[in-house]
Amino acid sequence: MTLNELKELCKLKSLKTSGTKEELVKRLENPRRSDLVTTKTITKIHLDEDNDVLTKVISKLVQNNKSKLLYYSTGHFVYEVKTKELQKLLPI
Repeated sequence: MTLNELKELCKLKSLKTSGTKEELVKRLENPRRSDLVTTKTITKIHLDEDNDVLTKVISKLVQNNKSKLLYYSTGHFVYEVKTKELQKLLPI
């Protein structure tokens, strides 16, 4: 993947888009609380079926009624999440 494609994926997952290609890949594979863009109170998270860390976090939030599925489109789930709730469950 190109750097621009990685940045676009980070943007869809509400993750910071700065850094090298390697940093972006690491951020996408294992997001940390500090990687999250926190300027919004509600965040839209785009998940594909391959992201284990975010999938587990979002599943927990859905179970606790802290997140809701907005739509599904061929392998991509889009959830609405309260940013503070998401931050609480991501690793530091």
